[in-house]
Formats: sequence, structure tokens, C-alpha cells
Amino acid sequence: MRNPKSAIQHIIDPLNRVWKNFVKKNKGRGQWRPELNVKMDYLCARQQQETDWCGYYVYDYLHIMTPCGKPTTEDLRMSQMGDECYSTDRINAVCEQLAGFILNEILDPRGEFYHDGHIHRGLPSSS
Repeated sequence: MRNPKSAIQHIIDPLNRVWKNFVKKNKGRGQWRPELNVKMDYLCARQQQETDWCGYYVYDYLHIMTPCGKPTTEDLRMSQMGDECYSTDRINAVCEQLAGFILNEILDPRGEFYHDGHIHRGLPSSS
């Protein structure tokens, strides 16, 4: 994000109100900052102008920031890209990875995040 902090102040203010309530309710359970720290000048890859690749950048950034195992050399390189843009090959790789995750972990009944569609089903009786 390269906008000034004032451009998203309407988002920061409600988050800080919720944060202050959290801090008040959890007093004595740790040391909390009085307000959230919003950093606007972090390094991350920038989406090329005139493209619709934003979702891929977000997905890949989250993937790099929450490693499920040992980070790869490619993960390290991607996290240090700064303002560079992804290549089409990288976007395609992210598409394949995301599609594989959806197929294997969400749509497959054996997947960790599979959901059978019954959100409001009652819990079994413990008697």
C-alpha cells in the first residue's frame, strides 16, 4: 500500500476502538499497546498497473508470511522483492498452487478444510 495513512483512517479508527475494548477486557493478561501500529511503508511486491492480479499477490504474500514448513529459497526471494512485479510464470504458479489447495483440501471429502454444506446441523447428544 503506497497511500498515506490518512487515506485509510476510516478503517483504522474502528479497528482501534475494537482494539481498546480488547485491551480493557484483557488487562493483566499481557502487555498490550494502547493502539494498533499501522505500518504503511513495508516492502512487498507491487501489482503491475492495468492488471487484475491483486488476489494472487495477496494469496502469495499470505503464503510466504505464514509458512507451513521450512521456507524455500523462492519464498525468501519473493519476500524480498520490494517494489518489483511478479512475472506471468509466477502468477501461473500461484494459480496452480491455489487451485491444488482448493481441490485437495476443500473440495475433497478427505481434505482438512472440507465442508459438507451442513452449517447448522445439531451436535450429537452426549447422553
